[in-house]
Amino acid sequence: MVALLSEYADKIYGDEQHQTIDGEAVEDEEEDLEAAFAREVAGLNKPRDLKRFVWLSVGIECCLFVKCHDSICPTTLVAAILQDLTATKLQKTRYLQRIIPAAETCPAYMDQFVPMAQRVLSKHLLVDVAPAASTAVDRSSTAAVAVTNNPIKFSVVFSHRNNNSLTRDQVIPELAALVEAAARPTASVVVDIKNPDVCVVVE
Repeated sequence: MVALLSEYADKIYGDEQHQTIDGEAVEDEEEDLEAAFAREVAGLNKPRDLKRFVWLSVGIECCLFVKCHDSICPTTLVAAILQDLTATKLQKTRYLQRIIPAAETCPAYMDQFVPMAQRVLSKHLLVDVAPAASTAVDRSSTAAVAVTNNPIKFSVVFSHRNNNSLTRDQVIPELAALVEAAARPTASVVVDIKNPDVCVVVE
């Protein structure tokens, strides 16, 4: 799994092996075997917060969590993996059934969930969906405003494991209101479970 993530992270963000270690650039072609071994050991001994990907043990059977470095956007990374899979039809993992990018995480309490959801929706909802629609100019101001001809269709997928502090009946109405608020004033939104433009996943 980490090998898959690292492969696409290298494509998007550059080869991690060519990044600097202790302030010195690494040149694979010019280093001897001893230097290569030392570099490999240095990479393994890097602090967790400097590694691109770190396994997180959460004790949930058949569900794995991988923490990304702050420089990596999980949404961008997973989108690249899925786009390549769609184009090539090439399976690169044996057991992976589903991969979900977690834009942000927080403790499962409503007072912390709502601010997090607002941040995520403000970053991704109109940026990822609305630009596909036409743009119009608000003549009352000098700013160009993106306006969708059709409403943004969205759905919410809610799943919880080992936790009962948030329920589906609590989350979905709250999230629907947040989606509508995030879309204003440039777009309207409607619920479409079967064919959404955007799917908001809450795990």
